[in-house]
Amino acid sequence: MQELETFGRRFAVGLSFASEDGGFIDQLVTALKGRFGSDRVFDYPSRQPELVGPDGLPKLLKIYREDCCLVVPIFSNHYATKQWCRSEWDDIRKALQGSHADRLIPLTMEKVEIPGWGDGDISYAADGHTPEQLANFLFEAYQLRVEKFRLIFSAPGSAAGPQSNPINQIRSASDDQSIARLRQKLVTTLGQESLRKLLVQANDRLSECSAEELADEILAVMPAKRGPRERWSPLCFLYFAVEYLEEAGSAGVNRPEQAVLDGMERLLMLLLPVSVQDVRSEDLRRAVDSVPDLLRVAGHERMVGASIAGKLLGLQVWLNSDGQAKVRNAVHPNREKPQIPLSGIAGKGLVDAVREELAEVLGPRSSSVQDVQAALTGWAGREAYLCVWLMDAGAGLQISELRRLFPELILLVCDGTGEGEVNPQILWRLQEIESFIRQHRRAQV
Repeated sequence: MQELETFGRRFAVGLSFASEDGGFIDQLVTALKGRFGSDRVFDYPSRQPELVGPDGLPKLLKIYREDCCLVVPIFSNHYATKQWCRSEWDDIRKALQGSHADRLIPLTMEKVEIPGWGDGDISYAADGHTPEQLANFLFEAYQLRVEKFRLIFSAPGSAAGPQSNPINQIRSASDDQSIARLRQKLVTTLGQESLRKLLVQANDRLSECSAEELADEILAVMPAKRGPRERWSPLCFLYFAVEYLEEAGSAGVNRPEQAVLDGMERLLMLLLPVSVQDVRSEDLRRAVDSVPDLLRVAGHERMVGASIAGKLLGLQVWLNSDGQAKVRNAVHPNREKPQIPLSGIAGKGLVDAVREELAEVLGPRSSSVQDVQAALTGWAGREAYLCVWLMDAGAGLQISELRRLFPELILLVCDGTGEGEVNPQILWRLQEIESFIRQHRRAQV
């Protein structure tokens, strides 16, 4: 038998089942060991000697969370009603979320209602299949997930929630530094107990979850997953908290306190950039730095990308047709207006047009590059933005030139020419979160 890759885990597959279903389970275990290898399958009866004694259940749950690549609960009438099985299932379901969700593959013996397994979730019917067929199915499912397992298990000690540096898809020294700084900012924000308790309750996490553990769980799901049904992203932790508070509000519970709203706003600024797919160095940097020098969101869904980019700094998404008017509206000093236009720009002459518009806005001695640079430098701490939505690949070169000529200018760029994608669910969740915070801010005033 070919050596099976288990990424340092003891078991490729672990079964969670009711002992009353033992006859069927015994046959399935035999078939699985023939397919995966006798030492790569976990089942409670054969491992009882290491589990017997005090704290048997915590030991068992730790094996499911940390030692098994694939976890296979066997749904049956007995599994749905036994307290022991319910405890196993609750822990497994809470642990295997986000990037770890594909580790969970339930088999169904009888059609039963299992808490936490909804209509949109799919289990595999064991009825009508031999144990060998089920073993082959699980082996195929395992092979299909090997590449994903390679990523989520690549960090040493990675289990239900990956540890301090979980994002191995992004591997430069500067990125590692940004991740470390972002993690520290998350830990600081989550150190507020009332906010952390809210997030823990709303996301069905263990009640004793520390700020460090919760920060690691949040970081473990960046970058956001792809596809219409794969909507888990760092922003989801905050979105589910809003859902939780809205349900509590409808039940007559008091409104969230000021400190919680402040913490939610801080988390929104930290989590939105790293919720966009194809996270790159600049996404990490602007999640760490309160004022970005370049904000870039790439996407085929350009309006969604523009909306996400605009909303991060309170900008109005707007595209007009006249080239000169686009530049005029895109260059905007911060005059305490609630919204700044984000304009679509393409074509040649962008650098000169921006220079001339900056000269008109800032009033230097002349419209030369040197005088505009000096005017920007002397802007007395106020911010001058250039908010553009790139409409062709050539505009990217001009943006680079603008960054070189006018380093004091804050550029907001939505790149509609890249090959990346924006998860459109992010925008919807963002709107819900912002609406909730605004509503309760007004209520407190």
